[in-house]
Amino acid sequence: MNILKQTVGIDISYKKFDARFGTIDTQQQNTLSTSKSFKNSPAGFKLFLLWVKKLIVSHDVPLIFVMEATGVYYEHLAHFLLHHGYQVAVVLPNKIKNYAKSLESKSKTDPLDAAVITRFGLERQLKLWTPPSDALKALRDVCREYHSTKTNITQIKNQLHALKSSFKPHRESFKRKTQLLKFLERQVALMKKELRALVKSDPKDWVILPSSPSWRKLDALILSPIRNNSPAMLVSTSSSMTPA
Repeated sequence: MNILKQTVGIDISYKKFDARFGTIDTQQQNTLSTSKSFKNSPAGFKLFLLWVKKLIVSHDVPLIFVMEATGVYYEHLAHFLLHHGYQVAVVLPNKIKNYAKSLESKSKTDPLDAAVITRFGLERQLKLWTPPSDALKALRDVCREYHSTKTNITQIKNQLHALKSSFKPHRESFKRKTQLLKFLERQVALMKKELRALVKSDPKDWVILPSSPSWRKLDALILSPIRNNSPAMLVSTSSSMTPA
């Protein structure tokens, strides 16, 4: 039977990842290997690649490595594979989850998840991942920092309000929280300045959606955090920021 596609499905976490190799033939029949675990480290990546090379059916058949956009844990492996000349697809977790619901097995284990990801890669058209530019990655990181800091500011303001409303508030506690609030507000101002500079430094990778006619005060950028699974109003045109 002629093989149409080869896929390696990867279920990755902080310390390790599980992988399965799979193929699909002209009769739409899937064949999957047993699951294999590797450390999420450079040494683990090398062992993983040696394992995959032993399973490749043909170098003339497309081979794609498929993984979920799980936080940032996939990034080192994705860059490693791309550096070695392989095609990589990074898929939104909700797509894998919805696909898994259509399958008969309802168990939730990492080896099974790797199988689901492998089958998804074999049966779906995949958008290939490319790494973000330095400006795009910095923009993502600063946006996340901005929203985290804004959350901290809200918490501290609530704490100050509670202290003010309490009976005989501790003076030093109030002083420290006030100083911390001022510091964080200064940091937010610096982040806004940095975000403006980053957007201007790489404008070709960004478009402003019709729903956001203006980004005065960076509203179009920072009102929605940039996450792999949460679109911002200022949207990257790069596939590295918009997983399949």
